[in-house]
Amino acid sequence: MSARDCVWQVTGTQPISSFFAGACQNALTFWQALCLLRGNSMAAKKIVKFTLIGLCAIVIVAIAAVYLAGPSILEKVLARANEISQKSTGKALTFAKQPVISIIPLGVRFEGVRWGDDKSDLSVYAKSGHASVALGSIFSGTPEVQDVELQEPVVTIRQNQSGASLGPVAEADKDEKAKAVTEQHPASSMSLPISLRRLVLQDGKFTLVQEGGDEISISSLNLSIRNIGQGETGELECDFVAALQKATGEYIEANMALQGAAKLNLPEIGLPMLQVTITPVKGLYDRNLGPASFTVKGNVSLASGDFALEKLDAGITSARVSLKGTGNMHNPAFAGDVSVNASPAKLALIPALASVQTLTVNARADFSDNVLKIPSLAVAADKASLKGNLELGLSSLAIRGALHCSSLDVNALLGKQGQEKKDGAKEQAQASEESANTDEDTEDTILPDVNLTITGEGIIYNGVSVNKLTCTILGKNGNYTVSPLTAMVDGSAAVDIRAKANLKNSSYQTSGSVKNLSLATIQKAAAQDFNIQGTGSFNWDVSARGKNGDVLAKSAAGKGQVNLVSVRIPGITKAIKGTKQLSSIVLPEQIDSITVPFTLQKGHCLWNARLVSDGLGGKGSGDLDYVGKRIDANVDVTVQGQTIPLKINGPLSDISYSVDMEKLLKNMGKGLLQAPQNLRPTEGGIRKILPGSGGNPLKGLF
Repeated sequence: MSARDCVWQVTGTQPISSFFAGACQNALTFWQALCLLRGNSMAAKKIVKFTLIGLCAIVIVAIAAVYLAGPSILEKVLARANEISQKSTGKALTFAKQPVISIIPLGVRFEGVRWGDDKSDLSVYAKSGHASVALGSIFSGTPEVQDVELQEPVVTIRQNQSGASLGPVAEADKDEKAKAVTEQHPASSMSLPISLRRLVLQDGKFTLVQEGGDEISISSLNLSIRNIGQGETGELECDFVAALQKATGEYIEANMALQGAAKLNLPEIGLPMLQVTITPVKGLYDRNLGPASFTVKGNVSLASGDFALEKLDAGITSARVSLKGTGNMHNPAFAGDVSVNASPAKLALIPALASVQTLTVNARADFSDNVLKIPSLAVAADKASLKGNLELGLSSLAIRGALHCSSLDVNALLGKQGQEKKDGAKEQAQASEESANTDEDTEDTILPDVNLTITGEGIIYNGVSVNKLTCTILGKNGNYTVSPLTAMVDGSAAVDIRAKANLKNSSYQTSGSVKNLSLATIQKAAAQDFNIQGTGSFNWDVSARGKNGDVLAKSAAGKGQVNLVSVRIPGITKAIKGTKQLSSIVLPEQIDSITVPFTLQKGHCLWNARLVSDGLGGKGSGDLDYVGKRIDANVDVTVQGQTIPLKINGPLSDISYSVDMEKLLKNMGKGLLQAPQNLRPTEGGIRKILPGSGGNPLKGLF
């Protein structure tokens, strides 16, 4: 019979001599093994022999004491367990079988321990377990439980299953009871109702059934805690499977592991170090992102709610968040440092930042009274940088502060533009348009008060630089103004923009002007080569309504004017020079000015143009479909007494310039009929009207 099998039933007895014989036999066997290991030295044998005899004597006396006092020990241990249970929960423990006393290890073994039942809001069950008692404590008459082991413990919490809820009276009663408990047991005298050397749970399960039908479960729970007690530094090791089964059918599962230490000096709790690792299994987040981990080091007071974080580090492989500071849990507050290090490109969570390899955020944060103040903020995304300060109100939504962008390459930040939308994407956009046009205004939406100033230097988009940017955004409850937005573009163009936005009904209005802007700059910004050179000034007053870019573009309505100077349009020159009938026409190198008033409606820019230059004039009109990115226009250019009709059409990426031959010939014929004096040979005759030189004036006309 092994030592583990030496178990006394409370209600039965066994001859003590059998235990003496077993103990002596085990001692002699152990002594013989030691002798073999240490050789044949007689002196060593004697030392080991007498040592083992002494130890056996002590064990025999202890066994005898336990045997004689077994029923009393069991009774006192069970009484102590019930005392703790009643004191902590108000309910007693029950056992499926009568607990028994065990010798090695010294304590109580039990089966089917239960607290509560299946109908209770809270029930606890364990298949079996063992509570060990300190050997020395049995002589004092007050057994001291040191270790507790539970096999397959099950904890079930049922939340408001009866449909009852805490009304005003119940809440008041709850508060009164809490007050009474606090008065009887002030926080300064808080202590654990139990002190254990070790607590072990094997293959446990925890279930929380919520009122709505959602179920949170913890299974395969293995827990080991050492040194549980007031003033002790406990060590924790734990692993389990956590799952959420929603009433809607959604299922989330993850493996979790905890390891660390905690010093309990209630109401103070110190965390020398606590590490938590979460490995997703299903539904939590993309498994390819790897496990999430948390590391906490600090202390907290349960009485005051004050806490100090020496370190809180959380994140996954591609993103980490760190906090350090102090705060309060009862009245939520925090003051300290926050840092973020991430790789958005690897996370693939924010499409707008999909090309950003490194993102760092460092901030000093102060949160109290539902107001988050960030007096110092520094953000870097690859080569882009942002600094400033912010104040965010949470109860009464508000955004205040000032931000300065010292370096920003928009293309590098956003990454390469994708290809044109596929048919499915277009259908989705059309559906969004229909939805946007039919949705009612969201009058009940709460939007923040905003007082934000933005400045910037070195902002680049498609090779176009923006400097001296200043923008102030003001407003509340969804009505905001940008007044003004000023900037310098490519070092020469002055921009002045004002805008209004009503986010509740998705309506927008903008007006402004741009002066001395190179047309080459416009083409770079639009990533389109219109093959036009010159400098322009613009002004506009436009309004639009919609919830996405396509809808806004199609709903835009308003007017404006474009003034161009020193304009060169190689396409027009090439079209005229390439026409045989116009080969003798001499065109100026540039057009001095072009004035183009325009109106916007239903995705189209309708315009009229007037051309003025030395030796050249003209007028025209056209339709710029900026949604479909196409132009269709007719322009009549007058040069050397000739009116040359031009057609300008095609996609913006490949604009076509051509002479309208049918109209040109009609103009020529009309000129012959209306001005016969031009036929006089002495005055050059028909040469003023018809192209070509010498000979038959009609040659080449047809």
